[in-house]
Amino acid sequence: MKFQLVQMTDDGLVSNVFDEANALAAFEVRGFPFAGIKPGHAQLRAELQNQPSFKGVYGPMWGGEGVLRYETPAAYDRLST
Repeated sequence: MKFQLVQMTDDGLVSNVFDEANALAAFEVRGFPFAGIKPGHAQLRAELQNQPSFKGVYGPMWGGEGVLRYETPAAYDRLST
């Protein structure tokens, strides 16, 4: 599984993709500490159940085959308008 982090910067949207082995550290160093495991429930897509969540970002979201996507609130707002 890959972990995609989408953020807004002064230069616009920035997207980084991390391997499962280094995702926790990569999110942490960017200021988004591990917040626990997102519990599974029937309304949540199967691939998103029991996946990590991080403080300060929305997600996990489905990012495509084998990708969990996380977005900062600013990136989410920008992509949702």
